[in-house]
Amino acid sequence: TPTLTVLATQNTQDNQNSTPPIITIEGNDIAGTITINTINSQTITPGELAKIEFTKAYAKRPTVMISPASLDSSVIKLNRDATPTNFTLTNIDQLQPGKIYVFDYFIVE
Repeated sequence: TPTLTVLATQNTQDNQNSTPPIITIEGNDIAGTITINTINSQTITPGELAKIEFTKAYAKRPTVMISPASLDSSVIKLNRDATPTNFTLTNIDQLQPGKIYVFDYFIVE
């Protein structure tokens, strides 16, 4: 399983009194699912959400495709920036509190 680091700790509307979202990953360096749980968070403003480090580096920058896998996720725009060793997810839209956003990823070199 790739390693995931939550970067959204500074993206809450009230940085000092809010809990960052819980972000988890299931899968491997080729395909899997990323879940973003904002149940105990305030609104997550646009910004970097998470960095996913590959278990094994690719020889060159891979293509990372992200697809919504839940109804709440279908209205959220995400951007991804990939390198041979990782990819970073950035939310373009705000993430609302009390939601579970699920996205599938597929990676090819």
